[in-house]
Amino acid sequence: MEPLSESRYLEIAEKGGTDKCCVRSRFSCRVIFLLFTVTLSVRLLACIPVSTPRSLDECYYMMVSRNLVQGRGFTSDIVWNHLRGVEGLAIPSASNRFWMPLSSLAMYLTFSILGPSYRVAQITMAVLSAFLPMVGFWLSLLAFRDHRRPLLVWFGLLFSPWFFLYWGTPDNFGLFGTVASLSLILFTLVDFRLSAAGFRTVSFAALAGFFAGLAHLSRADGILVPAVGVLFLALRGRGRPALAGWAIVVTLLGYLLVMGPWMARNISEFGTPLVSDGRKTIFMTQYNQIMFFTNPPTESEFFSKGLKSIIVDKMAIANLGLTFWVAGMSGFVMLPGLFVWLLCFRSGRPENLHAFYAVVFTAVLLLVFTFPSQRGTLWHTAAAALPFVLVAGVRGWWIAGVLMARRFFHRGISSSSIFGFRVAVTVVIIYSLMTVPFSMRYLSLWNEEYDPYSRAFDYVAAQRATSQDGRRGLEKVTDAPVNEEILITGRPGLANFCKGFRAVVTPLDGNEAVKALLTHVKADYIVDRASVFSEEPRGSTAWKRVASFGSIDVMKVTMEK
Repeated sequence: MEPLSESRYLEIAEKGGTDKCCVRSRFSCRVIFLLFTVTLSVRLLACIPVSTPRSLDECYYMMVSRNLVQGRGFTSDIVWNHLRGVEGLAIPSASNRFWMPLSSLAMYLTFSILGPSYRVAQITMAVLSAFLPMVGFWLSLLAFRDHRRPLLVWFGLLFSPWFFLYWGTPDNFGLFGTVASLSLILFTLVDFRLSAAGFRTVSFAALAGFFAGLAHLSRADGILVPAVGVLFLALRGRGRPALAGWAIVVTLLGYLLVMGPWMARNISEFGTPLVSDGRKTIFMTQYNQIMFFTNPPTESEFFSKGLKSIIVDKMAIANLGLTFWVAGMSGFVMLPGLFVWLLCFRSGRPENLHAFYAVVFTAVLLLVFTFPSQRGTLWHTAAAALPFVLVAGVRGWWIAGVLMARRFFHRGISSSSIFGFRVAVTVVIIYSLMTVPFSMRYLSLWNEEYDPYSRAFDYVAAQRATSQDGRRGLEKVTDAPVNEEILITGRPGLANFCKGFRAVVTPLDGNEAVKALLTHVKADYIVDRASVFSEEPRGSTAWKRVASFGSIDVMKVTMEK
């Protein structure tokens, strides 16, 4: 009898050690509920050491949600970039020209009941992000024929070291990851059922479009989810064009059910269904240009660098993206498993669409939106690819273990399968343990800037309170009247949500740009790092330093309007 080929050997091992097809494992609702309860508990516990917002994104989403609760609609009380120049300095103004609204909408209900606060926002996002390991668990149930490897995938997603502390932050990591990954699974199920145009196929297509719409409503680059899904159905349905066409139509209807109202709002506010402010970042030659007031990014400046310089920049960011995949997504230890998965690639696997999406968004964000990706755009979007990383990584390490057991230890099929599972268990445990060093690193940085900025804002509030009209900017955010005075700061979102100030981000193109900004806004203080701009010479009529808090300076504006 001829020995089995490696592919046939793996196929039989996948079926449980016999040459007969086995029934895929099923888990009771009680077990699934238990897994979700454990996931939610871990998510909530991870929120405890994080008590302050760290990023502008978090503050912006909370600010918009707070304004919704106050009945002010989608409005913004800050200017966080200068892409629109003088035209973009109006405060208040219509919000969400750049960021999408789903995170704010998700917090709206809890803010309405419990009031706007960082802890309430954390609870909201912890609950929503707890669904991502369950989505990955579902994908692994479709991918594997045993009950053990799906539990491994769930356990890896429970911790996911690079993201662990961020799942409970009021950003869109967990929210986007959940809805985008769920949409990709539903697109896969539509593909599996294209041969039968039944009710279930139509339902899956509608749900795929619905969750793809939620993905786009969560992030501007979330439009890649429906784009990839529709392209996938078109390519896979070439032999069944009529059925594929109907599936795509139903998918688009589901997508418009979600995005249609938002597009209508944008048409009403801005005259276009999709606001294009973010597209200007394609032509940035450095990330800080998003905060340049007198020298915003332009196409002419971008192309004036020359093709060679543009390629060098793209390759540098591509290297950064590669580092992110090696360290952040795979945690180093999953990378060999992903490589084995690629070597043993087969069409028709449930995780393949996730892999296709990962390739597409990585290429787009690194090679098109180069400099935004330098500051975390890739990181946010990659949350949707985490289920693929765990499923493919576990499969790859299992394959490696099975083949090692066969070649070096001459074990039988069942014994090799068990050995492969033990290898995968070891790798997932190591992957999960990396949560500790990653989390410790982030926690050490978390309050590094919050504390000095908070003390600086308190100082400004006290100074305004003692001035003739200072109380206009001192009221709490829950009932704050409109304050005529504007604060210029490097953390406008933090200044607004935590202190109730109306704020404009500090221009990063020098002192002259700050002076130019002061001719257009009525600002009384500037709060930022000392390294951002220098104190004006003696006798200047622009500003003077009145206080310092660590690395943060408070400048009193003395420039005459």
